[in-house]
Amino acid sequence: MDREDKTLLAARRLAACCVVIVGYSLFVTAGLLIRLEAREWGLVLSASARAAMITSVVEHGSTAILALLLMVWAHRRGAVHPLLPRVTLALMPILLLTSVDGLLKVVFRPPAVHPTVYMPHATRDWTFRPGSVGTYLGQPMRINSHGLPGPEIPYHKGDNEYRILFLGDSVAAGFGIPEKDCFARRLPALWHASEAHITVTTANCSVTSYSPWQQVDLLETEGMRYDPDVIVQVFCLNDYVEKFCLTRFGGYSSGPFEFVSPLLARSGLYRAVRLLLARRQDDDEKRRKGLLARYSITRLIDEPAAPQFKDAWRITFDNMSKMVAIARRHERPFAIVCFPYAVQIAPGAAEQPAPQARLAQFAREHDVPFLDLLPTFRAYTHQHQLSAQDLFLDFCHPTKIGHAIAAREIRAFLIKHGLSP
Repeated sequence: MDREDKTLLAARRLAACCVVIVGYSLFVTAGLLIRLEAREWGLVLSASARAAMITSVVEHGSTAILALLLMVWAHRRGAVHPLLPRVTLALMPILLLTSVDGLLKVVFRPPAVHPTVYMPHATRDWTFRPGSVGTYLGQPMRINSHGLPGPEIPYHKGDNEYRILFLGDSVAAGFGIPEKDCFARRLPALWHASEAHITVTTANCSVTSYSPWQQVDLLETEGMRYDPDVIVQVFCLNDYVEKFCLTRFGGYSSGPFEFVSPLLARSGLYRAVRLLLARRQDDDEKRRKGLLARYSITRLIDEPAAPQFKDAWRITFDNMSKMVAIARRHERPFAIVCFPYAVQIAPGAAEQPAPQARLAQFAREHDVPFLDLLPTFRAYTHQHQLSAQDLFLDFCHPTKIGHAIAAREIRAFLIKHGLSP
């Protein structure tokens, strides 16, 4: 076969490859477009699936157009270099793999990862990534250069500045509401004009899903660098039991977040393999569900004396004792504020549930001021004829109203105990 025949045969092979690519791409594009319009049939799409479909339509449509143009060019030219169809044929498996990856993004939701906001930590398992931004419960959140939620706060305390340091989890961090509405951000503005010569600053050392065992380390290694005038631990009921889901406490997880690279998190193939592997781990899934049921907050409230909670009380109070000791070693006052769970606001719930009662007992034994926000939240809902849903976004995160109530109560509490400017 002479050179001219080879170039003519190459043109036919290139055109054939292009026909396959165009046909496949148009078939997939048509299917995705039909599915996008299927809302009229009652087939609802999740936000992630819809976004993946739109992206896949653009990708497949663009591929079909490019392949069609290449096919027309090869047909009109009549002869092409023999290497060109070989390159196209070699690219077809890559295009197919890319296509499959895009379609799998539609089927499998992205993993619950926040690679830009969280990062692993040597002693606390996870922490915030300094200088990062992200979202939580649909609201934007920003992390300052020291790895704390909210605006920048220098370590050096200024003249006539009074600092309140908060230790807590996502409840204290104010996630799920605008940053300005968090009780820690509201507090400085609540002090009376007569105290204007004093600048009140709040350092919010709160990290999502942190428990007292992590707060001890955070207080000693980072919190005390802010030279606080008072240290306030913001307690949430899951602080008792959440730790038992972690591997270091015999659980199944290394933390509430997967530290996966953004590239992997966007891959449909990764999502599919991850889910298929998870489905094969039936024993681990049963163990996970068993632990969640064993250490549920509802059970803690209803059966506080159950044997599995014995270690929960002991470990929690041991770590809280360490925080009190750190504060006293630095000659700083320590206080505890407890946020309720939404279920505790419901009619018929116990007036002072056992978790709050035990926390109050710990405070008395260690001579630490204690504020239980449950009575205040209940009184507010009764006075204004509201439900728990008006004060909580979910099972424990307060709404703007909840944070406003907490800010007023915490200010009054600090003034009552001489912990204010």
